[in-house]
Amino acid sequence: EAEWMGQMRTGAATGVAARHLSRPDSAIVGLFGTGRHAMTQLEATCAVREVREVKVHGRDATRVQRFCDEMATRVPARIRPATDAADTVRGSDIVIAMTRADAPLFNGGLLEPGQFVSAAGANALNRRELDLAAVRRADVIVVDSVQVAEGESGDLLQAFEAGLLQWENVPTLGDVIVGRHPGRTGPEQVVLYESHGMALQDLYTAAHVLELARSRGVGTDLPIGA
Repeated sequence: EAEWMGQMRTGAATGVAARHLSRPDSAIVGLFGTGRHAMTQLEATCAVREVREVKVHGRDATRVQRFCDEMATRVPARIRPATDAADTVRGSDIVIAMTRADAPLFNGGLLEPGQFVSAAGANALNRRELDLAAVRRADVIVVDSVQVAEGESGDLLQAFEAGLLQWENVPTLGDVIVGRHPGRTGPEQVVLYESHGMALQDLYTAAHVLELARSRGVGTDLPIGA
């Protein structure tokens, strides 16, 4: 019954990551995915950057158009279907993947200097959104939790097995926020954020919603326990 809050906190994590890891002048977004979680991914990104154009890619053209029509009423940006996967990536300042894909969505060789990539769908060993070329192309890789990534990241586990990264060298988004890791240090860097979700994010979201409800006098307190 917390599906909506799950969508909000997953999107919010990408929004926070975009605020800290994307270039401040980022204005074009390439989005893979047309589901409910893709909606909040885009909303959160538009909340932290002045996005003027969004290119949306999905397997079903009808769903893509429906998504574009819906999101055009929710974010202040021009939204259009992408021609193909390459169009989604090329020229985008921010590339977001929020799918249930089990194979890479695009050729990592398409990534361009300065892009911020947020991959939030490959949260199981049998899922992948990025190929090894994309991970190799990233100058900086950030996760929400190293421990979770080690057990769930379909994208990064392939890279670890190929020797492209070592877990002890991967910072968390929290490390970047509090200054323990610099994150992006130059406008030309490709920065990858792998988000897999944590129960802690649900707790913070629920606590915030509870605080808002009490401050506005809405909802009903229910007795818990005897």
